[in-house]
Amino acid sequence: MQLQAFLVFMVSSSLTTASIPHILLIVVDDLGYSDVGWKDPEMYTPNIDRLRANGVELTNAYAGPSCTPSRTAFMTGIYPYRMGIQDDGFRGIMNISVPLDKKMLPQSMKELGYATHMVGKWHLGFCRPEMTPIGRGFDTFYGMYHGASDHFYHNSSWNGYDLSFNNTPAWSANGTYSTYLHTQRTIDILQTHNLSQPLFLYLAYQAIHEPLQVPEHYVNTFCSHVITSEDRKTRCGIAAAMDEGIGNITRELEDRGYMDNLLIVFTSDNGGPVNVASSNWPLRGGKKTLWEGGTKVLSFLYSKTLLNGNTSYSGIVHAVDWHPTLQRVAGGKGTIPGIDGLNLWESISTNGASPRQEFVYNLSDTTNRSAIRFKNYKLTWNRPGSPTLCTNLFRSSNPCVCVSLLFE
Repeated sequence: MQLQAFLVFMVSSSLTTASIPHILLIVVDDLGYSDVGWKDPEMYTPNIDRLRANGVELTNAYAGPSCTPSRTAFMTGIYPYRMGIQDDGFRGIMNISVPLDKKMLPQSMKELGYATHMVGKWHLGFCRPEMTPIGRGFDTFYGMYHGASDHFYHNSSWNGYDLSFNNTPAWSANGTYSTYLHTQRTIDILQTHNLSQPLFLYLAYQAIHEPLQVPEHYVNTFCSHVITSEDRKTRCGIAAAMDEGIGNITRELEDRGYMDNLLIVFTSDNGGPVNVASSNWPLRGGKKTLWEGGTKVLSFLYSKTLLNGNTSYSGIVHAVDWHPTLQRVAGGKGTIPGIDGLNLWESISTNGASPRQEFVYNLSDTTNRSAIRFKNYKLTWNRPGSPTLCTNLFRSSNPCVCVSLLFE
């Protein structure tokens, strides 16, 4: 106990005396629990696998069941059900956003002296300037406002062309694959940023969200000889293209000296959609369900200087915890009034006990699906999603209430 307290003190002191680290937060869209090479050898993600192997894998990490709720939790540290946006992603030109009185992660970073940039998918409201990434604390934004669009032509199924640089349509990108665009914009930021100022960069890839589109080179080179399902081949190709982008970004980070003082956070926003060739094996269920396959996500941290790599952390981590945890890494106190998230930095960096012992998967009167977790027990109300049967170790007299013991 004394040794652990000493380690926590040393980590806390180092964040106040050493130079504040750069932070790269990578969110991959709809990445299934077995959509990476270290889980399924048929998938081709060597660069991500290498970062994970040399980092700290979070084996008990959770997010929401779909896009907007998870991204809300990442950015605010507040459970989405408290704001009435817990059920699904924003659609079309809805005049709705995360409430404007909620402080977002980039705003906290700017208060601590960071330059803040976002690349990729927003999906948290855009009908007025104050709802957009630029209005919520980012210095620049390059990406899409909606939840899904054509990867090459950037046509949203709800509202036309959806690719912007700051708040201006990026027409010149029409016809270029979105993963290429997001990777190149990230590299451009790294090349022009002054390293004397700490950088917070939020990279929210459109990959590997449907539609299943990717240059054929990735399927033919990395996926076609091992996978028989055509849709799974394409999803493998999308992941391979995204992995190549992360490899290019990490090389740029190395070449420009960022790695000497950098924290990389990698996570998915939810489980993979099993109806569109994703795999969450061995977890049950998929995206938009409250089964483990819809909410337990791949996640890890990587840093050459801040963490001891090649290890794992089994404490519970929820999407709401990233705001206070990264605020702590950035030199803040890690305590933000009015949020649900907990600062987990000292716990993760010393492999100590997690202060988080419970969380809410979701509470919804609309779908009548709810679930909570306490330690290794999970309580679900009604059906968590398809498949509908409640298979568990403990069952109440109400057939729609299930208490499960989760083995980690």
